[in-house]
Amino acid sequence: SKELNIKPDIVRQFLFNKGIKTSNEAEIFLNPDYERDLHDPFKIFGMERAVERIINAVKKKERIVIFGDYDADGICATVVFYDFFKKIGFENFHVHIPDRHLDGYGLTLPAVDEFIKQKANVLITLDCGITNFNEINKASKAGIDVIVIDHHLVPEKIPNACAVVNPKQQDDDYPFKFFSGAGLAFKTIRAVIQKGGFNIVPGWEKWLLDVVAIATVADMVPLTGENRTLVFYGLKVLQKTQRPGLVSFYKKFGINAQNMNEDDISFVVAPRINVASRIDHATISFDLLTTQSAEEAAWISERLDTMNDERKIAVEKIITTVDKNKECAGKDVIVAGDINWHPGVLGIAANKLLEKYNHPVFLWGKGAAEKVKGSCRSDGSINLV
Repeated sequence: SKELNIKPDIVRQFLFNKGIKTSNEAEIFLNPDYERDLHDPFKIFGMERAVERIINAVKKKERIVIFGDYDADGICATVVFYDFFKKIGFENFHVHIPDRHLDGYGLTLPAVDEFIKQKANVLITLDCGITNFNEINKASKAGIDVIVIDHHLVPEKIPNACAVVNPKQQDDDYPFKFFSGAGLAFKTIRAVIQKGGFNIVPGWEKWLLDVVAIATVADMVPLTGENRTLVFYGLKVLQKTQRPGLVSFYKKFGINAQNMNEDDISFVVAPRINVASRIDHATISFDLLTTQSAEEAAWISERLDTMNDERKIAVEKIITTVDKNKECAGKDVIVAGDINWHPGVLGIAANKLLEKYNHPVFLWGKGAAEKVKGSCRSDGSINLV
């Protein structure tokens, strides 16, 4: 590799600060290339097995349940699978996104019972599942083949699943580890298309990169390596998106599609996709990204914007209360709560308080939920886990 020989000096210094020291590395960073920079998905540990099972289920028209997390990443990962199944004309699948307030995070035993009743053959967990040992054990014993597609840290005990796709596994030597859940869903679908012999125009999967870009930016995974390539091309798709939901978003919030960038995702699109699960149910955002109706898209955009305003007001109330409470604000660790605080906005409020006071923050609330729930954020001075 040639040494970094780039002008002006400020660009060279910027790249050097990012750890980029050769012309080859600079070329990959500055000019991502879809074919060159995306590694073979089959090099991800567990991918071969997952792909084989998905293709088999599709060919035999078995019942597949897609279980996606309720945040922007999980919703977008679910859209990746939904769009693919629709594209190939596979209909025997069911999308299940849990309720943040009633079900909580990840796979639950009641959900597994429901899938057993539905006579599901395959259960695919997206952006969750890696910690659901007992739930997956129950599903496996009932004859459901579970495929876990998750990017979160791997616990000591890995679930007894048919396949686990997660580059953070000990046996995984894939060169890139920091995908979002939707990024991993995309890698899986790309592998399924490569091996499945489906009647799809080569390169069709690039149309899925709009939601992959939204998820990658929303989940704040590093915009380096393959993520950089996925977002680079995802922005190109977002600039000419065919999704009525996104078109209505652009219109409502004054986004110029031609100049769409990661800031538009961070500050306009992602917060409104995330807000549905905080205030109501994530299915609303899933419907926005999958609807073919311009009328429905406009209605959902309006609803999400209203929810986002509600979320801002709720967060502001929490911050004002903590600011006024001298006992909270004067301590090295902030602990505050109220039975009326909405659990869905506590994480955002904790983030803002952390930025303001530079102390670890613990907040709790109940709202309409059955149990009191909390969120916490740390400045690094204590390990929250």
